[in-house]
Amino acid sequence: MSIPQQDPQTPAPCGICHERSTWDFLRDFYSRVEAAHGYARSLENDLDLVRFALLQCESSLNSSWERLNEERLEYRAAQEELVFERERHKETMDMLEKMFHEAMRSGQIADFLSGEIATLRAAMAVGDPRPLSEKPKSPNENPVPRAASILSSPRRNSGATQIEKKLCSPTGRAPPESKEREYVKLPVSTNSTEASAPRSDTPAYETRFKPTKNEWWNMSKPTTSRAPIRPKQSAPPIPPRTKPPGVNRLDHLIYLGNGSTSVLEFSPQRVQLAKQSHPLDLSVRVEELTRELGQLRQEIIFYRQGFENLQRLRETCYDVYQQLFLANYLDQNFDRLNELIIQLHHGLEDSVRREGKAEKSWLEFWGIEYKDKEAEGELI
Repeated sequence: MSIPQQDPQTPAPCGICHERSTWDFLRDFYSRVEAAHGYARSLENDLDLVRFALLQCESSLNSSWERLNEERLEYRAAQEELVFERERHKETMDMLEKMFHEAMRSGQIADFLSGEIATLRAAMAVGDPRPLSEKPKSPNENPVPRAASILSSPRRNSGATQIEKKLCSPTGRAPPESKEREYVKLPVSTNSTEASAPRSDTPAYETRFKPTKNEWWNMSKPTTSRAPIRPKQSAPPIPPRTKPPGVNRLDHLIYLGNGSTSVLEFSPQRVQLAKQSHPLDLSVRVEELTRELGQLRQEIIFYRQGFENLQRLRETCYDVYQQLFLANYLDQNFDRLNELIIQLHHGLEDSVRREGKAEKSWLEFWGIEYKDKEAEGELI
């Protein structure tokens, strides 16, 4: 009996497929299809979640962008304010410089006038022992010393104005009440035409060098003299203060130490007392003005040091603020916060030290002992 030969191209039958039925294949296929559908549904759910998260990220990004724009606008406004403050500080420094130069100029005027007074006294002692009031008056002779021509120009300084008033009076005191007119009358003549001469014939030098009492106390007003007047070269006007400065701690300490400051001198009580008091002698008044000038210079130096100290502290604060502002958006992991705190602390300590040094210098000028513990933590 011969064995049937198998065709080599025909595949060998699978034992698993031969043993399983068609229903088993269909059940396995449907189970795989259901598993694929379930996996697709889970992917769709994940896609929805990712889409929702993406929308949230977009909204958060938009809000962050809007906040960044607002912060940029605030930063730009802060920079503009800083530039404006620097300009104002520069104007204040210029104003303080002008005040300092005016104080120096007042001191030079006081020194010059003291020398002129000594020269006039020496000339009076050597040349003519008679006082100025007894000298003959004539149109061709000027009865007033040559210092009056220097003092004829208007002064903005109150001290120089007071000295001008003293020089115009032979006794060195303010003139009493007089019923004379603004122009000095000419000597009475027998000729009726000369007696009735118009006011324009009055010599100009008599009106300028012989002012009335109203002209003595109103030097800043324009005179009615017909002589040519030089134009004033005044400094730019200082804007008026809305509120006068009050008495602070240092003013009180200096007052207790028998001293005086500009705030105390311009108080209503001091001004009223100065109006009621009688004018002093010319030499005494010059010494008083010289002493007040030195006190005013020391006060200006103190406030200049305080202003420079405030400028340094503001620059430190602005620097720290700028670094913190930029680090909030450029570097979230900012590790230099402690360094900025230390920098700000050092700036504050340096400001307190400079302030104490300036206070000590001003109080020592008045002979007042400076106590660090009492002044610690107090404001000027």
